[in-house]
Amino acid sequence: MPRLCFVLAESELEFIPPKLRGHQHVVRWAKRRGKKPGECLLIASKHHVAMRDKRLPERDRRGRPDIVHVTLLHVLDSPASRENALDVYVHTRHDHIIWFRGDVRLPRDQYRFIGLMEQVLKEGQAPPDSDEPLIEVLDVSVWDVLEANEVNVLLSERGDLIEPVGYMAGILDAGVERIGVVVGGFPKGDFSEEFYDRADDVVRIYDEPLDAWTVAARIVTAFELAAGILG
Repeated sequence: MPRLCFVLAESELEFIPPKLRGHQHVVRWAKRRGKKPGECLLIASKHHVAMRDKRLPERDRRGRPDIVHVTLLHVLDSPASRENALDVYVHTRHDHIIWFRGDVRLPRDQYRFIGLMEQVLKEGQAPPDSDEPLIEVLDVSVWDVLEANEVNVLLSERGDLIEPVGYMAGILDAGVERIGVVVGGFPKGDFSEEFYDRADDVVRIYDEPLDAWTVAARIVTAFELAAGILG
């Protein structure tokens, strides 16, 4: 069976940056959670005052673990994941690569997910002491992950418009066994140019911008239909 390598790239998943950690709102937030500010994820809806006061660079796109959460819920609960035909990675703005095992069941509650990601970024994996982690921070680059694929497709508003199922079927009909798809994990803006340089193809599935989880769900479903997992 062919495999789909799904990468949520340049995701806005990070600990609170050092320049924000002394801000009173951040200190209070961390204290309520029983953690140090540097052990808490940046969350735009909670830390927007500190992000504004400290003039955090690119603050209009940072602090969005919710995008990662919702997208992963769609992808990891897909038939492709259940059939072990899907590899899932999250790439962060600070170049961490987080791998998710196909049978992991993520918390549905956003704040439980945030706590889980804080643990993963701090300890390197979850569960922390397991020899067979369900989630792991890998000591590789995003380019190492993508180089393992025969074809890498970047989903971008700048790409050519495609019909997803036919597009995926065309790739599989050409004999490709491992397809990489890259979806942006940020709310606005664009990928770094290196993603465009390294992509084999740049496409879009709609004429207007779509949320990351919508793009992810459509492209994974297209793969499932083209690969015969559905239908």
